[in-house]
Amino acid sequence: MLQLVTIKQITTRFFVVFVIATLCCFGCKRQPKHPTLGFYHWRMMGNHSYSQSDSAITLRCGQVFIKVMDVDWSDIYGAYPTATFNCDSLFRNHWDTFTAPVTPVVFITNRTLEKIDSNQIAALANKILLKTEILHISTNPFYYSQPPPPPPNTPLHYHALQIDCDWTVQTRNKYFQLLQALKQQQPSLLLSATLRLHQYKYPKQTGVPPVDEVYLMCYNTGQLKSPKEENSIFTEAAAKPYFQQAASYPVKMNIALPFFSWTVIFRNGQFVGLDNQIEDSFFSFPPYVRPLSGNNFELLIDTVLHDRLLHQGDVLRHETISEKSLLQAANLCKKALNQPEFSVVFFDIDHVNATNYAAIEKAMEVFKH
Repeated sequence: MLQLVTIKQITTRFFVVFVIATLCCFGCKRQPKHPTLGFYHWRMMGNHSYSQSDSAITLRCGQVFIKVMDVDWSDIYGAYPTATFNCDSLFRNHWDTFTAPVTPVVFITNRTLEKIDSNQIAALANKILLKTEILHISTNPFYYSQPPPPPPNTPLHYHALQIDCDWTVQTRNKYFQLLQALKQQQPSLLLSATLRLHQYKYPKQTGVPPVDEVYLMCYNTGQLKSPKEENSIFTEAAAKPYFQQAASYPVKMNIALPFFSWTVIFRNGQFVGLDNQIEDSFFSFPPYVRPLSGNNFELLIDTVLHDRLLHQGDVLRHETISEKSLLQAANLCKKALNQPEFSVVFFDIDHVNATNYAAIEKAMEVFKH
């Protein structure tokens, strides 16, 4: 009789464990992941010419983030826009390409936050909203000139705004005050902020921005100006520590992945500049360059590239993102997600074409499982 009771207890316990495990499985299945594909457009100057492959790609994306303005500091003018993006020239010629919602992005320098007085931040927020409205409204094909600024406290034509700033512990309070002012002046605005890896891992030290959602930038992980750096855009070894023992972030998390290339220029072992317009094909011409170790090349003749004078002997480190690196970044960032619905935005659209789009599709698949 004692043995019979023991068997019943074991059976009962097994059944309970089975039920709990089954419920957990069903619970997991009720939380499918739904990533939305997006692209950044970051080029401020010149006209962008889209090919047919570009059009096909943008038709498949759900969001386009366009940097419309840089805000910097001047001792004469205070906080002011140093560069603005001519949305008009892009959208009037390629309006049918951008069927996805457009989110304006405003980059603000850390120097601006260091210099500005706290009592001027509300006025700066208002200027950002109004200036962005002028730039964004020109994306409407029915406008053929910039409209006058809207009266204060009127609804904006754009529903979302992103602020990009690499704030520090010293500028955190002013930056967060600016974000709060933007939200107070336009409560219906979906406000987001970019998030660097160190800000993600150390929220107690850097603070959590008062926004609706953040976009974790999983790039620029290395030492750009160091000639010993392998790839300053991204390496798994450099990024991985930021995702170890990191707690769930208290604001909705979205992901920004690298999909660009640039060339870092060194002269006599010293950093002299960065060029993001040198094509891969340039490094296949022996009369101009010869390969060194890794992704480094030595310039064999004096030449001018994109209005920059380069000298014989300069070392060019051409940094790109391989499909392998992109998938590594995706697998790391997947650990930071805290909601089933999120965006994955690739930086940037200028480097996307029909040939390399397959890598983006593979990266998106990583987030669906």
